[in-house]
Amino acid sequence: MKLHLAAVFAALVLCGVAHAIPPSVMTPYQAYLAAIEGEDFAGAAGHADAAYQAGVAAQIDTDTLAALAENRAQAYTFSGDLARAAPAWGDLADVMERAGTARDDRAWALVMSAAAYLRGEDYANAERRASAATALYQSGEGGEHHYAAQALLSTSHFTRQQLREAGRAAAAALSIRETLSIPANAELTRLAFSAGIARLLERDRVGTAYYIALAAESAEAAAADNNETQFVSLWARYTRERLSASEREELFERVAASPLFASTWATRVEADEQAQIAERNFDVDAVPVSRRPPRYPATMQEAGVEGIAVVRFDVDENGRPSNIEVPFSIPHPDFGRNAQDAVRRWTYTPAMKDGRPVRREGVQTQFEFAFQ
Repeated sequence: MKLHLAAVFAALVLCGVAHAIPPSVMTPYQAYLAAIEGEDFAGAAGHADAAYQAGVAAQIDTDTLAALAENRAQAYTFSGDLARAAPAWGDLADVMERAGTARDDRAWALVMSAAAYLRGEDYANAERRASAATALYQSGEGGEHHYAAQALLSTSHFTRQQLREAGRAAAAALSIRETLSIPANAELTRLAFSAGIARLLERDRVGTAYYIALAAESAEAAAADNNETQFVSLWARYTRERLSASEREELFERVAASPLFASTWATRVEADEQAQIAERNFDVDAVPVSRRPPRYPATMQEAGVEGIAVVRFDVDENGRPSNIEVPFSIPHPDFGRNAQDAVRRWTYTPAMKDGRPVRREGVQTQFEFAFQ
């Protein structure tokens, strides 16, 4: 835990103005220090709150009050009391604003407040505090706290099934992340995945392919779960295959300009595509004959919820889909169930090998349930 208040008091003593701190503040503050020393964090939080409230009542200077507010917020966080920690970090941000504290420090306090609200599933307040943090920066401006605030906004919107808003915040976070030295991790995968879903709902094919490729790249670099990595890689391949020649060139140029991708990405993609061609055990691919789209789930449509479902299946020798799987259905399983029901009724001309029908494995498709 940070104990900035101790340094503040030391400075006051050296300046000969320790008498400016009233006993009503000093007494609970000393009890707070004693509780910290004894690792009684719940007790420390109570004493820190008493010191802060006494400081407010005594109208002490804003610099000292900010130090008291930070100790209070830290103590609540360390004790696991999110219900009190979240507004306490907000109080710190408010005091910092009155004190004229540097922008990045105020953004840090707002991000901490948003994170605590998010962990406590208070999404409205999480988004309010995260938005306040982003408002401290110009559009496109960097900074780790600006990035954290956008990432928190994305997570909150995604949890609330607001896929477009989540994706836009994710894209903003990723743009900022390009200026930061953060290695690939699960957060990068999640943000890229969210941004890709939003681009898909907005019918942006190149944007979808870019972000899903980034999700696949990140999952592989971060050594994510093998099933997850395999699925995202397959989806990245699928989104590339849907691009025209000019769109594919645009995708490769965008990837080449992004520091979030490894420099070997294009080489590995080309090798993967060549290996895919070599592994095909048929001469002619399966061709769709009848593919009626799935119904929009009634409950989701009535609620105004948009969604995505990805379906993977085989086409047997008779041209019928089999082994139908739904790798993911976001934000509700109903999208996947309706997609699976639709694919079950599709028909194909079967793949051919040496003039004979053969099973075509690993066909993948996606469905966007969106209001346009």
